[in-house]
Amino acid sequence: MTFQYPWLLLLLLVLIPLFWRQLHIKPPAVKVSSLPHFTGKTGSDHRPFSRFLIPIFFEFLALSLMIFALARPRTGEENSYSYKDSVDIVFSLDISGSMSSYDQPEDLAVNRRVIAEAINNKELHPRLHYAKKSIADFIDKRKSDRLGLVVFGAEAYSVCPPTNDHEYLQNRLKEISTEYLGDYNRQTNITAAISGGLARLRKSKAPKKIIILVTDGSHTANSNLTPRMAAKAAAKSDAVIYTIGVGNEVAWNVENFFGSSRLNASNSDFDEELLKEIAEKTGGLYFSVREAEQMKDVLKKIDALEKVELKHFHNINYAEHFMPFLWASLSCLLIATLLSHSIFMRYP
Repeated sequence: MTFQYPWLLLLLLVLIPLFWRQLHIKPPAVKVSSLPHFTGKTGSDHRPFSRFLIPIFFEFLALSLMIFALARPRTGEENSYSYKDSVDIVFSLDISGSMSSYDQPEDLAVNRRVIAEAINNKELHPRLHYAKKSIADFIDKRKSDRLGLVVFGAEAYSVCPPTNDHEYLQNRLKEISTEYLGDYNRQTNITAAISGGLARLRKSKAPKKIIILVTDGSHTANSNLTPRMAAKAAAKSDAVIYTIGVGNEVAWNVENFFGSSRLNASNSDFDEELLKEIAEKTGGLYFSVREAEQMKDVLKKIDALEKVELKHFHNINYAEHFMPFLWASLSCLLIATLLSHSIFMRYP
C-alpha cells in the first residue's frame, strides 16, 4: 500500500504530545472549605484519568484515522507495454516474361548443359522465385506494419492493398507467376509500377510510406507519364521508393519450339541509371541484385533502414482505500461523543 499524500502522515507526530498533554490535564473539581463530609464518597478521585481515558482515546484514534484517510491510502496495479508506429509498405513486383529467366550463378560454369542440369535438379530457380521467397521472408519480419503488393508488366495490377493480414498477403503472393497478367507480361511499365504503388498508399495515415520496386527490365511501355514524372509525384506524396534491379550479366531463358524446350543465353537489360534516379528523387536507395541470394540480403538492409522507434509505456492503475479509514474515523468520533455524554460524562 502507498499514500498519495504521504507527508500528511507527519501530522501523527503532532498528535502524540497533544495526547500526552490531554491525559495529564486535571479534571474539573468543586472547591470546598472542608473535606470531612466527602470522605469515602469519592473513592475514584485518586485516579481521575480513568473517567476520561476512553473518550480521549477514541477522539485521538478518530483523528489518527482521519489523517490516514486524508493521506489517501491506495494499492496500485502496474502495467507496462510497448508500441511502435507502423509503416505502410507496398511491393511493386515485375512479373514480365523476363522474370522467368535464370541468372548465371558464379559457382557454375557458363555452360548450357551444366545450367540445364541445375534447373532440372531444382538447384536453380527463376528470378521471380527468388524474389517471391525474399519478399515472403520480409513480410514475416514486419509484423506490425501494413504491407501490400502490386504486380506489373505492361500495366500494373493491385494484388493486395496494404494490410495487417499478412497470412492473406502471403497466400496471394504464392499465386503470382509470370503468367498472372496474361499478354500484359510482354512489356515493362515502370511508370505503372510507381503509380500503382502510390495509388495504394494515397489514403495511408502511416508516418512513413514506402514502395519497394523490383524489376529486371527497362521501361519499354508507352505511357503519357514517364517514370521520372511518376517518381516526382511520389516525392510530393512523401513516399520513399527503394528500387531493386534484378539480373546478372548472363542469364538463361527456357524457350519452347514446337513442343521442345531450348535453353538460350541472354543479357540483363534493366536501366540502372533510371532506377538510381527514381530512388534518389524520393529519398530511397538503389540496389543491384546480380545473384539470386543477394535479393534476401538487400531486403534485410531495407528492413534495417526502416526500423521504427519502439515506444515504452508504463502506468499504474490505483485503487483508493481511504473510505474505510474515513468511516472508521467517524465511527470513533461518534463513540467518543456518546461516551462523553453518557457513561463518562464529566460533571463539574
